[in-house]
Amino acid sequence: MTDGHEDDRGVVIGVDLPGSKPAAPVRSLGVRAISGAMWITIEMVSVQGLSLVVFSILAHLLNPKDFGYVAISFTFIYSLKSLTIDQIVTPMMRKLKATHEEWTTAFWISFALGIGCALILCGISFLADRLFHADGLGRVIRPMSLILIALSLSRTQEAWLMRNFQMRVLAIRSVIGMLIGAVAGVGAALLGLGVWSLVIQQCVGSFSGLAMLWLITPWRPGLRVSLATTREILVYLRAISGNAALGVLNQNADTALVALIFGPVAVGIYSIGKRLKLALQMVATGPVNGVAMPALSESQDNTARLQRVFLTATRLVFTCCAPIFLGAAAVASPIIVLLFGARWAGASGVFAWLSVGALCSLAFDYFGAVLLLHNRPAWLTALTAIQTGLSIILFALMHIFGPRIIAAPFVLPYIVTVPFCAVLALRLINLRVRQWLRAVTPPVFAALVMVAGIFWLSAALPEMSIIERLAVLCGAGGLLYAATMAVVARDTLASTVNIIRHRRLKPG
Repeated sequence: MTDGHEDDRGVVIGVDLPGSKPAAPVRSLGVRAISGAMWITIEMVSVQGLSLVVFSILAHLLNPKDFGYVAISFTFIYSLKSLTIDQIVTPMMRKLKATHEEWTTAFWISFALGIGCALILCGISFLADRLFHADGLGRVIRPMSLILIALSLSRTQEAWLMRNFQMRVLAIRSVIGMLIGAVAGVGAALLGLGVWSLVIQQCVGSFSGLAMLWLITPWRPGLRVSLATTREILVYLRAISGNAALGVLNQNADTALVALIFGPVAVGIYSIGKRLKLALQMVATGPVNGVAMPALSESQDNTARLQRVFLTATRLVFTCCAPIFLGAAAVASPIIVLLFGARWAGASGVFAWLSVGALCSLAFDYFGAVLLLHNRPAWLTALTAIQTGLSIILFALMHIFGPRIIAAPFVLPYIVTVPFCAVLALRLINLRVRQWLRAVTPPVFAALVMVAGIFWLSAALPEMSIIERLAVLCGAGGLLYAATMAVVARDTLASTVNIIRHRRLKPG
């Protein structure tokens, strides 16, 4: 393997990775980051846009119970994935330069765990009907367990591509896989296959994406496995296991609790609001989150540079995301009715609460990445435990008020956990809390002004169609946000526009 070096312009030259095609000269971190962000944006917008179209079509053809069955299945699938498969590649992602043998070791461990998780899920399926009081749920879970194998065969190559800023390959693969799955799912629904159309959509999409990934990715696993790397991965898994378990519980407790107490129909309603929130979150935060860890990893040995990268990314993401999340919460009801129909109107409260929570989650996850980067997983474990415990307690107290505010217990705990996480993370990179507040306060304030304007305008508007109402509210809200930012943070607005226009991330 040929080691690379940086020239006087910060360009890395001469990096050859075993098992892959010889690498072309690598551009500077800022250029690679913004290029990666562009491709992640293309991927997120394309995949999530197509997904919402398909979801909307299927919502008009199927009933909430069908969606509830699949939502419960995915709760198990992604819980097992997060506990095992996702964690394997993290040590490789954190390294400045992992070898081919190290990546190969991660691949084979992931594959073995994927098979094991699929077998575990098959075993759980025989208990699911009784546990959730849902006849036929086990029959849905069993074929869905195959998705875990597809995910295990994809995860290492996805991580390798992300670590090497090859986001274009991931974008192409995701779009094609989603398209194939969408055609299969909608076709099955039109044939009257009911819940099986959702199963077909997910399975076909997962394996199509896997096939595309292997066709267009230059990296291939070898057969030589490193015992030292295996021990390193196992040690990391043991260290992170508590936090990973709490993270899974925190992410999936909402669906599990709704399923256990209210049943699959309520889960179907809840899943619509949550699915729309996730689509919005992935589109809004994907470009930054997809390059944040690689950018922070490459800056970790230079404190001053790390501070600049962190604050620049923070300004950018909050300037873009605060109006999106808070604005979506303000127009939740017409969005739900427009996309899914009047019978899904109950999901509007879920979507509104979760959209607000998405902004809080963004801050929490970003600070959490800093804690992990500085080898403080125990701190993140404690904060996640507090978040999860408060959510469960609040759910027990608040579920009696009905499903409209059923998402509130999973959002309100951020009031406690985000400030604690901020203080701990900022101390590690020698930043003051007021420096971070100066970065996020202007866009959040402008977004709140925008929300107030939307509520006032919504009450004042005459009768009109949902599309017309949304167009007026979104247009007026966007103008009000931009105008407020121009008054309270003209420099922040200008720098954000400059980054987008010139496609270059300039820390500082």
